[in-house]
Amino acid sequence: MKTTRAILSGTLVWLLGVGIFTLSDFVVVLPDATLQQNGALSIFLIPFAILGSAIYYKKGHTTHGLIVGAIMVITALVLDAMLTIPFVIIPNGGSYSSFFSSTFTWIIALEYMMIVFFYWVIKVKPFYSRSAK
Repeated sequence: MKTTRAILSGTLVWLLGVGIFTLSDFVVVLPDATLQQNGALSIFLIPFAILGSAIYYKKGHTTHGLIVGAIMVITALVLDAMLTIPFVIIPNGGSYSSFFSSTFTWIIALEYMMIVFFYWVIKVKPFYSRSAK
């Protein structure tokens, strides 16, 4: 298990996610800005999490996808608490409690972890199972 590698991969995904979250505020498609931002993040999180997973597993690591996914999600939540909430959420009228009690936050966190897990199931586990025999 390369924890540092998982944290760095999670940081990259977080940077991409914050970029999309912020940019989606400038393109008005839906009347509800929060729904639009979280919807855009949910859609773009799929390729971003796949990219982060590919970077983590690139060197042949075989750590279970739920463990890697949990580390990447925790990394994103810590970065959100340190940077996103004080610099993006609070200036727009939100708070720490509104962010962490939002259903969107936890649905997106679960989505993120499941994408990493399914990447592991599809791309890593079959290869690992063949080489372990």
